[in-house]
Amino acid sequence: MYQYAYRIKDRYGKLAVALAIFTDANRQHHYSEYQESFWGTRIHYQFHTFILMDHEPHALRRSRNLFSLVVEVAHQELSLKNKGDDHRLDIKMKLVRRLLQLKIERRKIRKLLNFIKFYISFDEDDFFHKFEKNIQQLTKSREAMGIEEAILQEFKERGLKEGRKQGREEGLEQGLEKGREESIRLVVSRAWKKDMPVEMIADLVGLPVEKVEAIILELTDKE
Repeated sequence: MYQYAYRIKDRYGKLAVALAIFTDANRQHHYSEYQESFWGTRIHYQFHTFILMDHEPHALRRSRNLFSLVVEVAHQELSLKNKGDDHRLDIKMKLVRRLLQLKIERRKIRKLLNFIKFYISFDEDDFFHKFEKNIQQLTKSREAMGIEEAILQEFKERGLKEGRKQGREEGLEQGLEKGREESIRLVVSRAWKKDMPVEMIADLVGLPVEKVEAIILELTDKE
């Protein structure tokens, strides 16, 4: 966290508020500070913490804060470790209905839908498709919003696709470009595993069909 903090400061010239969310029950590892020293030089970095087990789900449901919904999803995931997919589907749909009742902007709904969708996983792929269909019915949209769209939206918001400023350090530029390429490969991989047509994947990631086919072939060879 300290490394992220000083890199953000270097990049944007601003301090960042840090929050560590602990989802486990081992309080010995619930740190709220980082310290480092060498020959009289000392670094002391403190940050906020949020311990999941200290907050009951029913209290979170009374809040209209979006963070409370994220925390409740994490709470539910812990309670569902030994539950079947039917129960998981029921819980996830309740969370989705609560999200849609908050009347927030579409961009935030998309991100939180994907968080609910993939943070609480299913053992069987059939239930994933059932969940997608249920979302379509609730939102009355033609296509369920997938994590692939959320990843691409993040690219646009962070300016990783086009229109970069000139004069940026070469090492940072190369690192960002590599991250973009790896994320696109991740999108292609997940979409292909969900039986999405190659043409649709190509349109989603903005690459030629031939390039997408090459990525799929490379990923298949590695498996």
